[in-house]
Parts: sequence; C-alpha cells; structure tokens
Amino acid sequence: MSRHDAQAEAGACRVAAVPAEALKALAWIGPVLMLLGGAIGSGELLSEPAAGARYGGVLFWVILFGVTTKAFWNEAIGRVSIVTGQSFLEVCTDAGPAVAWVPWAWYAVNVFKDFFLRGGIMAIAGLVCYDSFGPLPMEWLGAEGIRTGAAHLAATEAQHV
Repeated sequence: MSRHDAQAEAGACRVAAVPAEALKALAWIGPVLMLLGGAIGSGELLSEPAAGARYGGVLFWVILFGVTTKAFWNEAIGRVSIVTGQSFLEVCTDAGPAVAWVPWAWYAVNVFKDFFLRGGIMAIAGLVCYDSFGPLPMEWLGAEGIRTGAAHLAATEAQHV
C-alpha cells in the first residue's frame, strides 16, 4: 500500500486515484520525452545556435519539440505531485512494475549527464586559468610545490604589509 493510499484510508487526503490508462500511456511514452522536455536551460542558449550553425536547419525540429514539450511536462509532473502528495518518481515506483523502471532510468541519465557536465566545467575552468596565468610550474603539484607555494604567498603578503 502506498503512502497516498494510507492517507486516503485515514481520511487525511481524499484524491481520486490516477487512472490505469494514464499510467499505461506514461509507461509507453517513457522517460526520454520527459527528460527531453526538461533539458532546455541556459546551456542551450549557447549550444543550440552552435549546432544550428554546424548542421543548418536539419535539427530545428528537435529544438521545437523540446521547447514545446518542456512546459507540458513541467506542469504535468507538478500536478501529479500536488494531487498525490508524492514526488513524480515516488508515483512511478508506486504504480507498479510497468513504470517502476522510470526512477532508475532517470538516475542513470542524470549520472551520465553529470559526468560529462562536470568534466566540461573543469575543462573550461582549466582553459580560462591557462589563458589568464599561463602554464604553472610542475613543482606546484607535489609536496615541494605546496611548500614553495606557501612560501611564495607568505613573501607576497609580507610585501603588501
């Protein structure tokens, strides 16, 4: 019995159950469309014009599809959460084996995405530092580099005092 069912039996929440047909449709559509609709953010302001310049209008339908479905999925997931009192992933898990895989797919996609996102952020930060300060001496990587760096900072602070 789900938390929602227990609350409904106790009289704490009187909400109609989600129809089985809607859950079957959700399982058929899959998490890919939901993630695609929610994937439009500030990064796309840079990547989509670059993709447009590289590939022309061939991928324009992908942008239109993502933009038009984002609002729909955000509203639908919000409504499911308000009606059931559970998060969207809890609803998928409670719905049974037909859609219980959605949280795992969601998690796998986010882990995969975050792996490359973090790598990209580190690469960009490294390039900015390299362009700003030039190559750093390799001594900074070891214990000798830490001692040398601390001595350099102390000498710099002494000059400013």
